[in-house]
Amino acid sequence: MTRRWLILARMQARELSRRRVVLALLIGLPLAWYGSAASSGLDYAVGSGMLGVGWCIGTIALFTVLGARTVDARLVLAGYHPRDVLVGRLTPLLVTALALAAFFTAVMVLGSRPARPATVALAIVLTAVVAIGVGLVVAALVPRELEGTLLLIAVVGIQVGIPGTVDRFMPLYAPLRLTDPDRPAAHTGLLTLHATGYALLLAALAAALWYRRIRLEPPR
Repeated sequence: MTRRWLILARMQARELSRRRVVLALLIGLPLAWYGSAASSGLDYAVGSGMLGVGWCIGTIALFTVLGARTVDARLVLAGYHPRDVLVGRLTPLLVTALALAAFFTAVMVLGSRPARPATVALAIVLTAVVAIGVGLVVAALVPRELEGTLLLIAVVGIQVGIPGTVDRFMPLYAPLRLTDPDRPAAHTGLLTLHATGYALLLAALAAALWYRRIRLEPPR
């Protein structure tokens, strides 16, 4: 792999850093979501906040991919290998997601004082990783940000009302199960594998759809 991916990653990181207002709004919603539940004394405040984190990070992934939709094919024509473009886009996205996961972990651990703070931290990190995959797949399926944002809201919101026999097939099942106060403690390793497998599956599907859209033979 050439160093071109690093150049593109720096450009992508710079583009994300310029959208301060958008990022502030995206971060503010999960904070308001969690704060409302925590101030009401609800047991599932952490789970509610995690859903907000999932929507936030999924939306960032959506905006990142859709914003670069027309640019990526041009980069391939200019000589970039599709792999370089893909890694260059995903690297700053993953770093941003993990940074936000650390921030929201601190907020929820300090705000709710959970009995198992390490489990909450793991659940939020898993939420961030899975949400990237969800956002990438949505970006590959819809043409504009509005439709994608609404679809992400539907995917995140439906997690709350899914019956117990079906919820394990949903993307955020594992992190929500890890922090569910109304159910007995679950096997952390199995749930981590569930979330990791879901994230890898979504990432592979999104990469295949993305590559199909920009597949062009780069100049030799």
